[in-house]
Amino acid sequence: MRKTRVVVTRFAEKQISKVPNYISEALYIWAETVELSGIAEARKLKGYHDEPLKGHRKG
Repeated sequence: MRKTRVVVTRFAEKQISKVPNYISEALYIWAETVELSGIAEARKLKGYHDEPLKGHRKG
């Protein structure tokens, strides 16, 4: 199985710091879930059904 890594850029961290704590906590929990289980397994969990990226962000 390929190891998945979620990268949060400095710009994203700055934006995340502006949202309520419960949202930023949910984001970091999602990122940890993806890193531990992979995106395919995380998508099976209710509320984590993400859509694939399109265009130049595909992949």
